[in-house]
Amino acid sequence: MGMDVHGLMPKQNIKRSEFTTYNRWVDEDWSDKIKAFDDDSELQQKYWDEEDKYQSVNVGVYFRNACARWRGLWDFCYFVGKDENLIDTETWREGHHNDGAGLDQVTSLKLAEKLQEAVKDGTLERFATEWEIEANTDDKGRLPKKSQWFYRFDVDNVSRFVGFLKECGGFRIC
Repeated sequence: MGMDVHGLMPKQNIKRSEFTTYNRWVDEDWSDKIKAFDDDSELQQKYWDEEDKYQSVNVGVYFRNACARWRGLWDFCYFVGKDENLIDTETWREGHHNDGAGLDQVTSLKLAEKLQEAVKDGTLERFATEWEIEANTDDKGRLPKKSQWFYRFDVDNVSRFVGFLKECGGFRIC
């Protein structure tokens, strides 16, 4: 289970049509895709390889995270953007679900700037430490050993999300 974040008007560094197998099958019904892939493992592998390459060169198309990683990232986005109301409380709450919450292009770009500033000025490091302790403390106030923590704050994840925000043209979480 994870969070799927889709760019609304993503920058196309390499057009989808250049990835012929991916382009041919991406919009097909899943049942048709599964049948074709079951019949031809090379086709299946080529599709997934092209999808990975397409998304790696067009970082604003799609961003995914496991729920445990997304929670901290989205909380941090809310934290750094709250002074400018980049993410209101309702959008923040909805953003923890795959229900279609998101931001427009202008707000996405502003959020990318705020996240970059937070990395440079040390806000990210302080937030990450505090957030991990709070997120992993149980309802009785006990904090397990760090090796047993479920929720992790991934600093590299913030950098990947900044790249997505700069090229997504706005996004929806769905």
